[in-house]
Amino acid sequence: MRRGGPSSLRLGWFLAAAAIGGGCADREYKNREHPWCSPWEEEEEENRKIESVCRTICEESASRGAKEVNVLVLSGGGANGAWGAGILNGWRESASRPRPDFDLVTGVSTGALLATYAFLNDPEYDGRLRKVYTKVENRDIFRKRFLPVALFQDALEASEPLEKLIAREITEEVLRRVAAKGATGRRLLVGTVNVDKGCFVPWDLTEIAKEGKLALYRKVLLASASVPVFWPPVMIRGQMHFDGGLREQLFSRWTARSLAACARSRLNLYVIVNDKLGVRSTGVDPNIKDIALRTIEILVDEVQVGNLRRVASIVEANKDAHFFLSSIPWNHRLSSDSHEFEPKKMGRLYEEGFAFGKSGGWREKAPEQEELRAAEADHFEKDLSATGEEEPEGR
Repeated sequence: MRRGGPSSLRLGWFLAAAAIGGGCADREYKNREHPWCSPWEEEEEENRKIESVCRTICEESASRGAKEVNVLVLSGGGANGAWGAGILNGWRESASRPRPDFDLVTGVSTGALLATYAFLNDPEYDGRLRKVYTKVENRDIFRKRFLPVALFQDALEASEPLEKLIAREITEEVLRRVAAKGATGRRLLVGTVNVDKGCFVPWDLTEIAKEGKLALYRKVLLASASVPVFWPPVMIRGQMHFDGGLREQLFSRWTARSLAACARSRLNLYVIVNDKLGVRSTGVDPNIKDIALRTIEILVDEVQVGNLRRVASIVEANKDAHFFLSSIPWNHRLSSDSHEFEPKKMGRLYEEGFAFGKSGGWREKAPEQEELRAAEADHFEKDLSATGEEEPEGR
């Protein structure tokens, strides 16, 4: 799920428009035996599954005599996934902190699309990863629908182009390689949200690959990257699935807790946030649309930062666990909308990520809110100096 930036948060405005323009008949729901379903109860069940996966990771790592358990967490961010793609490829060339062969990779949204490349850790795929995040355009990812008609459909845009891109990238050969890697005890997990139940759903892609379910593998990736209202829901087993970032900006809290408890060696948790942390000051127009969009932007940022703090605290409580963080620097001029796939801007972001990955300049703790405000304020002042503008009143 993309975070930050006013355009990404047109979502709230379109939700309101769709609610006014909607009125479609209720579809048949495939699981009505429980009229009330608590997402917390569902997550408890999924948590037990994740604990089992993590115990397997710990046991297999110990059996190999490994001195470290390495985990990679990839956030959402739409086109800003170019940052994560650059880090992954640049990291391969790092002398100070070589890129490890990860025991566990997790992702949501664009992070889910990055996750297969990161999990396989094969230089053969580096060129394909760069191409996907520096050469694609909007037409390669989505197709806009005629707005008056779209308001009566399930989304404003069609996601068939992304579906075709996933099909080209995730082949039978890729599936076999993921299955082979999974056979060594390593795991690849991505998250979606079942909007019928309201629950975050973890998917073990290594198990899906072992079972040879190529269509399901592709469908889960598409669902994890499908932003509600913009793109249609993905139907899996009769129920609607969307972007995992609706519930978790970072798929990490269950895995971090379980691995910290069972790891017999050093645990390294690497987090790549494909966005900036914090919310930039801006003048909000006093109308319901802009106020709604700004409110959503702040809420999503709070979830992201909250996820980071929670995971960092789990790691910090274990003396053999270590936390490493990267996020897009405040001084990088992002596109105003990560829903827009512009090759030049994505290319610049990729190159900056590549340089970061090669240098290995990871943070070793989650930032506090005051630190985020200070970084944003410093960047704001530099912008004013560069443009010669005066600071707006009331800031």
